[in-house]
Amino acid sequence: MAFSAFTSFALRASMTPQSPVSGQVSAVTEFDLSLTEGTAAHKADLAHKSIQSIAASGNSDIDFRALEDTLGDVMDSLAEVVALVFESPATNGDALSIKPASSNGWTALLADASDVITLKPGARVILYAPADGAYPVGATNKSINVANADSTAANLTLTLIGRSA
Repeated sequence: MAFSAFTSFALRASMTPQSPVSGQVSAVTEFDLSLTEGTAAHKADLAHKSIQSIAASGNSDIDFRALEDTLGDVMDSLAEVVALVFESPATNGDALSIKPASSNGWTALLADASDVITLKPGARVILYAPADGAYPVGATNKSINVANADSTAANLTLTLIGRSA
């Protein structure tokens, strides 16, 4: 199997000040993600994308090591998260709350269950960590909990690129 991943991200904003100041002020951040096959820094060998349905006023635990890769194989060898994208469709009725699960919670990004990412409808959170060992996943450190406060079901699109042992 050959593995490769590439994406480019750019956020550019500019403002033109009012007189007497002239010119343009800008804020720019951009990066390229380029990964080749392997298990060291700047490499990866696992990829997953799914739409997770979260019941109305419910929550769901998502075990990263139980997800299937793009070939349909369970990613039980996942040892590190290299890139992670959480997306909440604009059609969701309310925010989704993401935190470590109470059992085998993934604490590499959020330290404990009191730490929460609130993902409003239409929002995305992107994590990119190419360094070796930056966001580890293990047998007892592998699950997130996604809660839906709305009275209708909601979706979370999850994209994960990782490394095995």
